[in-house]
This record gives sequence, structure tokens and C-alpha cells, in this order.
Amino acid sequence: MMDGEKNTNIGAIVGRLLQQMIELGLTWEQAVAVFGIAAKALAQAAASANGKEATDYREIARQGLLEAFDREVNVVVTNAGLEQNENEMEGNALLAIAQRRNNRKYH
Repeated sequence: MMDGEKNTNIGAIVGRLLQQMIELGLTWEQAVAVFGIAAKALAQAAASANGKEATDYREIARQGLLEAFDREVNVVVTNAGLEQNENEMEGNALLAIAQRRNNRKYH
């Protein structure tokens, strides 16, 4: 698989995950925590599968998260029938997310 194709697949997975988190009503802080917990769980699973201590794998996972955070990201948000005026929701981020949750797709 070529790097560009791999990056496209990763982007598609991230987009689907974000959409699911929005549909579940998670706050952005909760969504961020999901990625950290998932990385830790993957580290523990990898350690267990290899008969090793989880400590080393957790550090590798932590480094991977930090390196991934430094990558360039381009988010495209599309509207699918937003009913309320953007200005009305501007002061309340949670209300805005709740109102848009089922009306937007993230790619």
C-alpha cells in the first residue's frame, strides 16, 4: 500500500470515528480521552500478545500519540440542513454541537 493511500484510509477512519463521537454526544474533551484510552488498551493488548510487560508498550503508544498530534490535519465540515443561525449558537459551544450533531459529516 502506498503512503498516500494509507493516509487516505487513516483519514477516512478518523472521520468515521469523529462522526460517531459527535452522534454519541461526546464533548471534545471526552473524544480526546477516547483516543488516549484506546492507545493504552492497544499497548496492553500488544504486550499481552507478545508476552511482554505493558510498561514498555505504553511508552511507545504515548510517543505515537504525540507524534500523530504533530501531523498536519485538514478538516472539512459540510452542512446538511443546519436550521439554526450560526450567531445564535456561537456563545454556547455545547448547544452548537448538539444542534449540528446529526446535520454534519466530517471527512
